[in-house]
Amino acid sequence: MYWMRIMMVGLAAPIALLVQGLRHRDILARLSIYLLSESSPTFAALVKPLLTPKTIPETIVIIVLDWAEPWAWARQLRDWVRFLKGIVLTLDDECKIIAEEIMKEWQQRRRGAPYEGGSAATSDTTINIPLGQGEWDEPLGLPICVACHG
Repeated sequence: MYWMRIMMVGLAAPIALLVQGLRHRDILARLSIYLLSESSPTFAALVKPLLTPKTIPETIVIIVLDWAEPWAWARQLRDWVRFLKGIVLTLDDECKIIAEEIMKEWQQRRRGAPYEGGSAATSDTTINIPLGQGEWDEPLGLPICVACHG
């Protein structure tokens, strides 16, 4: 069974998700989804306990933007990244180490290094994809996905 923690930000609708098998008897995955409607510092106290050494590898943050206001996307992304960075900076050392390991795995994937179950395999041919401006300048250690709706 797969476990994944999803933190969706920028969306206020409640979501519950359970992935079941074809016969609806077997549970294939359980997803814990936490929703925040705004990047208010008051929510940081609610999010921080969710980020533990055990849960960080199973967590993804999805920032949901609204197509009705595309002019606000840059500000919203900046606000959410600042919110998350504020939380990550206050985590204990063990959480930061785990987040650093996850970040290195994502960097290896981005650079084209082969990925096999948590460690990069050595290869004779390495593909170096140039990083874009601002990539990996200040990594959070959490995978982030940006989605748009509306």
